[in-house]
Amino acid sequence: MTQFIPHRGIYVVARQYRGKTVMTILNGTPYVTTLPVSRYAEVIGQHRQGKNIFCGCAIDLTKDIQLQPRESLIIEF
Repeated sequence: MTQFIPHRGIYVVARQYRGKTVMTILNGTPYVTTLPVSRYAEVIGQHRQGKNIFCGCAIDLTKDIQLQPRESLIIEF
């Protein structure tokens, strides 16, 4: 498990087990904000795409991710 220092109100925790990774991302601000994907390169590694477990939709891990106010996002890859 890797817990990152909160950055600009965004909290990220990643768990890795048997080649799978799950990232929990929380926007703790009342504003739309952007998650800089490059900041989490150590856990994303070479993955280019993840899956949002709430909707099953694809998340592009090569681009920064926009988060809505107080949004929670769980991505697996």
